[in-house]
Amino acid sequence: MLYKGFKTKIILGPDGSKPYSENRLLAPRWVIRRMVLFFKFTNIIFGWPWVHFHSLKYGNLNSIDEILLQFPESFKVKTKKIVSPIELFINERERYLLGKIYNINYLNILGRTNKLVLYLNQPLVSKDLIESECDLIKKIIYKFPEYKLIIKAHPLSSKIHLEKLKSIENSNLIFESIPAELLILGINDSIILSIDSAACLMNNVDCRIYWLLKYFINIGHKPDYLTTKNPTKHIIEVKELDQII
Repeated sequence: MLYKGFKTKIILGPDGSKPYSENRLLAPRWVIRRMVLFFKFTNIIFGWPWVHFHSLKYGNLNSIDEILLQFPESFKVKTKKIVSPIELFINERERYLLGKIYNINYLNILGRTNKLVLYLNQPLVSKDLIESECDLIKKIIYKFPEYKLIIKAHPLSSKIHLEKLKSIENSNLIFESIPAELLILGINDSIILSIDSAACLMNNVDCRIYWLLKYFINIGHKPDYLTTKNPTKHIIEVKELDQII
């Protein structure tokens, strides 16, 4: 490739929870679809088809020289590439600059910055799972009456899903476009919940952070095509409501 002629170094930055995940049902079909599209493309452009089966291995592209990870010790993919650790937003200056870039006013967005339950919504398709999610949120509200419950809407969640969440009494649904990681960094003495949002990889030592995937599996819901592995020590994976404190 042209950039290799200039001795360019290509570094793959952190990409959420993908480096620590296991692909399931949908991923192989996605790869086959990409292969077919590549086959058609080369046939049109060059007059003969090329077959290329896309790998699911994280960071597998030959052009990538180095992989940066927040939790390299949890990266189980065998690779000959350089794997280096990186820490994100660990000092006050970095957080201050991010706040300026996104023009964040936490009080305007959240109403307060402590005693919150921040629920990070993720897109769901199953009606049964959405119902179970709403039931759990209601139980959380009942269990923590002194906390204000904030639901951060995901931009890809369906209108029906969001309407269900909006209808929950004593909850506050917000549609802010700022990354959820910045909301996590801006609060204290609070609870952060999600099914398995990659935003929770951002640690805040002043908060308790939980993944709920095992809870929903425990009550009969199967995981989607991608099963996220917890690469951290700060995220607590719960199977029971009593584990959230």
